[in-house]
Amino acid sequence: MQSSLDNLERWLQDAIVRPLERGATPAGADSADVARPADAESVDAAPPTGAESAGAARPVDAARPTGAARPTDAARPTGAARSVDAASNILPSRHLAPRERIAIYSGMYVSRLHECLEVDFPALARFLGPEPFGRLVRAYLRKFPSRHYSLNVLGRHMTEFLEGDVKFPRRALLADIARLELAMSEVFDEEGSETLSPADLATLNPAEWAGMRVKLVPALRLHAFAHRTNAIVTALRQEQSLPDLRRRPTWVVVYRKDWVVWRMDLSRSMFEILSVLKQGEPLSHALAVGASHFEGSIEELQASVARWFSEWTAEGFYAAIERAQ
Repeated sequence: MQSSLDNLERWLQDAIVRPLERGATPAGADSADVARPADAESVDAAPPTGAESAGAARPVDAARPTGAARPTDAARPTGAARSVDAASNILPSRHLAPRERIAIYSGMYVSRLHECLEVDFPALARFLGPEPFGRLVRAYLRKFPSRHYSLNVLGRHMTEFLEGDVKFPRRALLADIARLELAMSEVFDEEGSETLSPADLATLNPAEWAGMRVKLVPALRLHAFAHRTNAIVTALRQEQSLPDLRRRPTWVVVYRKDWVVWRMDLSRSMFEILSVLKQGEPLSHALAVGASHFEGSIEELQASVARWFSEWTAEGFYAAIERAQ
């Protein structure tokens, strides 16, 4: 009995999951059912100064605690596709043949994966449009099929995929959009941690700051882009006119505060300071690297650094401060 059940499970997997991975459209499945326009944003939080809410990466993100999984996907690797006919395992209904009945579930599987990727990459979906995004999803899933019990990680290779051997107009821009949206999802699902308050920092001796290491919170990602990616993603999510799409270097930090994900544009100096701190280097080294990219006087740099660190503290960037060994 167990052997028969195992064989049936493997056959169902081959009939429902494998057609997508082999690049085939299931019999009876309508590809129009797979591509649908992205849902409108449902989160509209007021951002702090200089920051912008990224909570709409998933429409209900703010209500889902970190680590909670989306519905699971039982797909697992098996051997070559089996050629057993559907009629050998599935009875016909009054209106559908066995092959047509199993095709419904195969189409639903594709639609569910498409929906998950659309929820995690709404700006990418809007930029491409329904049909091109549907083609991208199918090509992506053939190269990176679901192999994890949770669909939270389904899109983790999207940037890698778009930077590979795929043919889409503005591929570099698409990769930048995907990288930023992936960072939003990662930050939302990242583990929580305590953060230092301004009162905590006030207890430290200012003379010792230069030799200290500032540990950033886990729920923080830093990215350098070749386009105005943050502005482009904002416009796409809010269905506004797109800014200039030509290449221009920009820097962004994505972080979580009070279970809401935020995006903040950075200058090159700000980005370099935070990047060096994230690598575990002493504050003195981070400031030296940041100063090398600052355009202004030493007095302006000192005032800017004081303002940046005050804002980063208020936004909860710091998890701990340790004395350098």
